[in-house]
Amino acid sequence: MKIITNFAVYGIVTIISAIAPFVLLPVITKNITPENYGVYSVLIILSQVLIPVISVGISSLVAVEYYRNHDSLFNIFNLIIYIPVLLFFMTEIVILIFTDTISNYFNLPEFSLYLIPLMTLLVIYPALLTGYYRVINLPFKFAILRIADVLLLFILLISFVLSNQKEWYALSTAFIIKGMIISSISIIILYKNNLVQKPKFTYKSICHLKKSFKFGVSLIPHGLSTRGIRSSDRIFLTMMATASLTGVYMISVQVASVILLAMNAINLTWTPYLYKNLKSKNYKNIVIGIYLVLIASIVFITISIFSIDLIFYYMIDPAYSEAKEYTLYIMIAYGFIAPYVLVVDILTYLDKNWLLSKISFFNLSLYVVLLIILFKQFGPIGIAYATIISYAATAFLVLYLVNIHIKLPWLLRD
Repeated sequence: MKIITNFAVYGIVTIISAIAPFVLLPVITKNITPENYGVYSVLIILSQVLIPVISVGISSLVAVEYYRNHDSLFNIFNLIIYIPVLLFFMTEIVILIFTDTISNYFNLPEFSLYLIPLMTLLVIYPALLTGYYRVINLPFKFAILRIADVLLLFILLISFVLSNQKEWYALSTAFIIKGMIISSISIIILYKNNLVQKPKFTYKSICHLKKSFKFGVSLIPHGLSTRGIRSSDRIFLTMMATASLTGVYMISVQVASVILLAMNAINLTWTPYLYKNLKSKNYKNIVIGIYLVLIASIVFITISIFSIDLIFYYMIDPAYSEAKEYTLYIMIAYGFIAPYVLVVDILTYLDKNWLLSKISFFNLSLYVVLLIILFKQFGPIGIAYATIISYAATAFLVLYLVNIHIKLPWLLRD
């Protein structure tokens, strides 16, 4: 019953997270030009791509260490909790040195580049706290923080737009204000839970730091590649076309993101259940769960696809009508995330992060090649085709790797 309760809580968070952007769609598409929305979207995307570099896998470390060795969890964060701040400043220095090159490469205003690392840092500590709540099985506290995050950004964006502040930097300011408020709350709570402490440079803490940093660094290639796959389409559009086209394409991604939110709810619920059954070697339960979730995912994705026309008719301004063409393909692509999220954490649990890095790098390389070839052959719609192929390849390759390292009873035989 507990897993059903948890899924219900995470499902509510997912629904609210999905409703807020959907309610925003009419406001955004009516008041924000595709160019301004495109620049804002690319800044958000690039900040998300930077997360593996600046966070060094802290959230993943919480989950794995909690189930492996609960007693060492608090010791690990004695020093590594401060690493993202150091990496934030280092990233800003790199941008300062290469401002012109990066700006020309991504077709972004120079000033906007300095906002990217800040936007990244402001999501790391809330993610750490929600990850902590998830592994210690406090879904209601998780839900409160996530819903506060979503609603605060919603209120700020609406306020800025209605006050006639409709440029990309106004939208970015809303995101940063939200991040500062939620991050401050998260750090205070982490401090009260002894996860943020005054640094202690002892031999034991240095050993924990080395172990934790090694774990986090091993996840960086996988994290960069995975996020690269999820965002390369819009980055590629910005580089090869215009910010306006990126803004239009981003609307199709937002409509299709209802699938991503559902996959996220599945992952939030599934990971603790998966780790628990991996620890007890109850592999049959894992397989049954995978089958049930996949069936539910297919039903949900089918309903979402048949809702595309209604969404665009009632919620999207005609200025963004071109986005409808891409939405179907992006939804199909996101559907392949379901089998991926159900098995990928098995490799993390088995400490096979290096395999994930290899497979993610291969798929990112494949994706980039497909983007170039299919964009040249079919135009912007070719990017959607490339997305389907790369997501499918990632899912099947991870399933293949998992099957090599752990024999799950796919036919439900002991």
